[in-house]
Amino acid sequence: MHTDLREPLEAAWKRNTPFVFFRLPNTADIHCYWQEDNTLHTTTDFDFDGFLFAPFVAQSNNNYIPNTFNKTYSFQGTTNFDPPLTEFEEKEAARTAFIQLVEKAKITIAEGSLEKVVVSRKITIASEQTPIRAFEGLLKRYSNAMVYFFHHPKIGTWMGASPEHLIAQEEQLTRTMALAATQSYDPQNEVVWDAKEREEQGLVTAQLKADLEKFFPPEAIEVSKTQNHSAGKLVHLCTHFKVHQQTSKLMDLVQCLHPTPAVGGVPKAAALDFLARHETYDREFYTGFMGPKNGNALDWFVNLRCAQWKPEAVLVYVGAGITAASNAEKEWEETQRKAQTLLVVL
Repeated sequence: MHTDLREPLEAAWKRNTPFVFFRLPNTADIHCYWQEDNTLHTTTDFDFDGFLFAPFVAQSNNNYIPNTFNKTYSFQGTTNFDPPLTEFEEKEAARTAFIQLVEKAKITIAEGSLEKVVVSRKITIASEQTPIRAFEGLLKRYSNAMVYFFHHPKIGTWMGASPEHLIAQEEQLTRTMALAATQSYDPQNEVVWDAKEREEQGLVTAQLKADLEKFFPPEAIEVSKTQNHSAGKLVHLCTHFKVHQQTSKLMDLVQCLHPTPAVGGVPKAAALDFLARHETYDREFYTGFMGPKNGNALDWFVNLRCAQWKPEAVLVYVGAGITAASNAEKEWEETQRKAQTLLVVL
């Protein structure tokens, strides 16, 4: 770790005014935006320059840190490195509650109102690291993810390493992706996807395509073949979408895309209703979206593989996509694997 990054990290944390450090996937530069006061900036129309930090539940005002004060730092060691997955113990009550939630989802799917819903949970741990050390660990381990460290005294402290684009725009190009299904990743072995995992990915892809067609002509939308997308020790099924044009209705497009079927469900309204009634906690910024916007260029990611840093504990958030073919025990194990992204640096 270069001292030219460590020192400003420590200084920003000690100052306790709003800041964000972030690195886009497969790049080397770490960008920092910061404020010199504690104003909570919000946007109602995405007409801003800075770093957006939006929650899971849609709202009219979304938070951002302006890029008025900004600097870029260098970093060495941008190679994916992940130690072997380690077992961690949780209370049996947590496992039981999650499995019951999965079974409720399967019952609702069987009744016909849902095709897929993404259920989640949070893990409370006492970290042995400082947030700065944890962020450095994410930078070292996840070069192909959006890695960020966000702090605002009026919002809280969050960090993560997200593999999923919500939307990216540059010049006359709009990109997004359908990301679903999860397995442990071993480059020495071929990944074999079962019918449930392919069904889950198919639902996400079909819904995303339908959403894009509300804003772009079908013939303008390029859809890639579904491929494997590795992120640390995990691998997902991924389909990329590309449109060689932008829409002037950015707010409407984002409201249509978010939350994606990869974090909410299909149909969207029924999935969100199920989660509001049964998930029993506030996701806050987990599965919201975040990232930089400068002029007409933006890079926004779904806030996955993230943790909320509090003085008394760290909250790690994980979820799993449920379909009719889901096995509750396997879905629990999937959330355990996803949690390793953060736990390995905490």
